[in-house]
Amino acid sequence: MSLLTRRHLLATAAVVIAGGAGVGAGLLRPVRERQPPGAPQSLLDARDREHALTATVDAMLAADATLHPLLDPIRADHVAHAAAFDSLLSGYNRRPSPSSPPPSASTPAGRPALLAAEHQASQALSAASGTQFGEPAALLASVAACEAGHVELLR
Repeated sequence: MSLLTRRHLLATAAVVIAGGAGVGAGLLRPVRERQPPGAPQSLLDARDREHALTATVDAMLAADATLHPLLDPIRADHVAHAAAFDSLLSGYNRRPSPSSPPPSASTPAGRPALLAAEHQASQALSAASGTQFGEPAALLASVAACEAGHVELLR
């Protein structure tokens, strides 16, 4: 008796055709359906935190122009971080919601408050990076390290 029968050939062909149809259907789906369903809240929070830190630095600079040498590089980092989060968030199916309005810039926070905000941001981002994988985790961890550097600069 032959090991290769017509039944085996037909069954194998049916499996190959069904598998091919499934792959074909997956490839024909629109790209937007294959994108992640929604942005993780930790990324939205991180983006909003960067905008708030930028607003705090802006208020401090408006109150005391002598702080420009110290705060201009920190402000540039926060602007770059927010842009990186916006770029990452644009890959999700749901567009990123507009960031929450920054805190009122009428009362400058002062260096101790900025130091505390940078430290809190570093801790929150570090914790959030442990809940993500791949590019989001790397971005969160990288920004957390940068915020920790800001803490050292502000001491």
